[in-house]
Amino acid sequence: MSPERSDAYFGNTVAPTHPVFAVHQGDVAKIAERLTDAGFEVDGPMPHGDGSMRLYVSDPDNHAIEFWAWNPE
Repeated sequence: MSPERSDAYFGNTVAPTHPVFAVHQGDVAKIAERLTDAGFEVDGPMPHGDGSMRLYVSDPDNHAIEFWAWNPE
């Protein structure tokens, strides 16, 4: 495992990039539930000021992955 995570949401170093998966707004809670059921620690879902929803998870090597759902309204 890498010694630090790649995203500030986990209280460590910020990497210049991390993978982001665009998903449908209605799927964010389902994704969080499936990841939690699979044993991952999930941060979110959380709303952002632009109307989007996001959640974050770390892969087995401790790299941050973001799931992002844009609100088209």
